[in-house]
Amino acid sequence: MTEPYDVVVIGAGPAGMTAGLYAVRYGLSTVVLERQFPGGQATITDLVDNYPGFPGGIAGPELTEKMQSQVKALGVEIRLEQAVAVEANPRAKGWTVRTPSTSLDTRTVIVASGARPRKLGVPGEERFWGPGHLLLRHL
Repeated sequence: MTEPYDVVVIGAGPAGMTAGLYAVRYGLSTVVLERQFPGGQATITDLVDNYPGFPGGIAGPELTEKMQSQVKALGVEIRLEQAVAVEANPRAKGWTVRTPSTSLDTRTVIVASGARPRKLGVPGEERFWGPGHLLLRHL
């Protein structure tokens, strides 16, 4: 049995949550799928100082918690499930998004899967990973 949605968003980072927010504000039934944790890379970022509205910067986990609270309050459903396949579904005039536990029929799929930084494997890299920019200020 599939559940019909107007929009399925794959990825609950800032872009995915924003997509979900706009979809719900337009009256569309929306679910956001996330395989790990809402917030994406911003969640593990020590200081976000390039985001409008926070001139002194904001801790990544705090920013993503605020985003998640706002998005949920507006009615976006966030599921901690990984999308494993997206298939055309002519019967539903749209798509079927498969997760390990269910299939979701939808008219629209938005892929906001984010990015993953790659490590260089150079000496000292671990010391500067994550909050490294703060360490650089003190060198």
